Amino acid sequence: METNYHQTVLRTQTIFLLVLSIAIPAVFALVYLLNLFPQNTIVNVDLFIKEFRVGSIFPEPVERNTFLILVFTLPILALFLARHQEYFDKWTSLKIFSVAIPFLVAFLLFLPLYNSDFLQLIIFSRKFFIQKQSTILLFSLGLATLFCLRIRNQPPTHPSTRVNAITWTIFIVAMLIQLLSWRIASINSVSNAGEWIVHADAAVYSLSQVVAGKTLLVDLPSQYGLYPELIAPIFKLIGSTVLNVTLFFASLQIISLLGLFFVLTKLVKNPTVLTLGGISLLLVTFDTVIHFTGWHDRYFQYWPIRFFWPALSVLVFYYFCCNKTIGRASVVSLVSAIGLFWNTDTGLFIFLSFPAFLIAQFVVLAFKKDKTDTLDAKKYPTIIGLHVIITGVVIGFLLGMMWYKAQQPLHLEWQFAYQKLFYSMGFAMLPIPREIHPWMSVLGLYLLGIILTLTVWFKRSEESIRAEVILYLCLLGVGIFVYYQGRSHVNNLINVCWPAILVLTITADSVLKGVQERRLPLSQIALPIAAMSFLLICSIKFMAQMPRMTRDMIHQFSTRHSNNCASVPDELAFIKKHTQSKRSCLILSQRQGIYHLETGLASPIKGPGLVEILLKSDQDYVLSQIMQGNVDCIFLGIGFSSPLYIHLDLKELSKLYDTVGENSWHTMRYLTRKA
Repeated sequence: METNYHQTVLRTQTIFLLVLSIAIPAVFALVYLLNLFPQNTIVNVDLFIKEFRVGSIFPEPVERNTFLILVFTLPILALFLARHQEYFDKWTSLKIFSVAIPFLVAFLLFLPLYNSDFLQLIIFSRKFFIQKQSTILLFSLGLATLFCLRIRNQPPTHPSTRVNAITWTIFIVAMLIQLLSWRIASINSVSNAGEWIVHADAAVYSLSQVVAGKTLLVDLPSQYGLYPELIAPIFKLIGSTVLNVTLFFASLQIISLLGLFFVLTKLVKNPTVLTLGGISLLLVTFDTVIHFTGWHDRYFQYWPIRFFWPALSVLVFYYFCCNKTIGRASVVSLVSAIGLFWNTDTGLFIFLSFPAFLIAQFVVLAFKKDKTDTLDAKKYPTIIGLHVIITGVVIGFLLGMMWYKAQQPLHLEWQFAYQKLFYSMGFAMLPIPREIHPWMSVLGLYLLGIILTLTVWFKRSEESIRAEVILYLCLLGVGIFVYYQGRSHVNNLINVCWPAILVLTITADSVLKGVQERRLPLSQIALPIAAMSFLLICSIKFMAQMPRMTRDMIHQFSTRHSNNCASVPDELAFIKKHTQSKRSCLILSQRQGIYHLETGLASPIKGPGLVEILLKSDQDYVLSQIMQGNVDCIFLGIGFSSPLYIHLDLKELSKLYDTVGENSWHTMRYLTRKA
């Protein structure tokens, strides 16, 4: 057994327990202190449309500030303790502590899963399985224990080329079946279901307008970032349809998942652990878990819009770690800049995570006597400065191109308007669970990963790419976690936990390898067992759904020409019939963004799409433009196609507009302004 390696692992686990013991009372103290000095969180609910004035506004200033304070202070505390890690040896050298500590860490990380809505959502299937969570956990723990003990008693080997090929094949086949079974859709797939009239419509409306010639931050805000400005030229070339958009998003899904799995293959050596980690990654991404429950919401807002660039940043960061040059650092900064422009919500944390990593390593090098890092410590400030410059130049250039296209100044405040409504004013927010809950496991795993890397940096002279990637994933994961902290729904916890799956897989493989090589004692097998049991649950769930996904894939292809909802193609044909020579017309109906996308029509009214209207001022502006007769033509949804959040007086409307026609399903009318 290698004493130094075991010592490093024990120190990491001891520091983790110490920081955790400080963090728990700190949370209560911060909540108490922040409540003594309450912020002015009174929100004027009259700013919102009446549908959202009751039961939708939940400001969370105390929770948010508590979270942010701990996010900034706990890593600093961990850095200090890692710097003085040798002082913990007097406890870790005791046999009872060296055996108990790894089991305690594994128990604390695994306990929140028990009897949780998170685990219930993952294993969602028959009622029997939902009610038998403890049985499933014990069964998975038993299988994981048998596997880890078997590996421990085998001689260390490197996977052969054939084994690697099999692992890649399993992942790629599973990914493609997942994708082809439901992620690709056409106009024939569109229906009256909420996933189309709300989520999908909101995701494509801004894209449809940019393709039609509008400019974001001039003609309309974009709730999900400025990504339409980057991809609109593609759809001007190939055509803007639901099918083309979902095919493009599917290509981003393939690239991002293959990039993450590639990093896993470089850092995880056990093929079984690698396969389970890869399949678990597929389960928690692209709303696969939600799909298995019967809710077929593709939620493009997150998958791939918020996911693609953070996932790609992991790949380019690994590329940087392999050879730390300024050129490779610039690639990370470029990805950060594009990601920040593409979507601020997650791109911001790529931008922050990379310099946070560099600052942490620079501080460690400054306090270490043995400075053997391949990158000269003096270059760290240069790279950080270059990171800021590259980000500023890229974003400045892209914003300048938007200004040039629009030939008028941009409303930059629009870029953060929705963040203010949601995160600051508390619209649609949900408080984080106060009871023991899996979100604690996710953050606990990030804390453990941060401490592990800092301890390794201070203790060992050689570099560890594995530890560095773990640190980056933890920093990125904490940032992405903000999405869940604001709206703490279990679905969102699944959305943000993918970095934790990667950290769990890499860490489990590393510790298991140490036990197998006798560099770590058998007691350290506790964490791999806990990790493997969870990965087993995720993987078995995914693989159990493979037959269903295969049937869905075949059904998707065989029914690709069949309409999911007969009124949708009828409404679309009706719009196209009356707009053959028009480039602009107002569509006031459900699926507004989808119809704009398919027809290429621009909206004559500035502002957000119908499903993105949250403020009464936006609602009043749309109504005023219509009722003042400033719109030449309107496609008005009626009946179950009536527009959301826009309530028109049809008698008053008839005084200003003539009804030219009505579709055969009687769900849409075409109105033109009276002469």
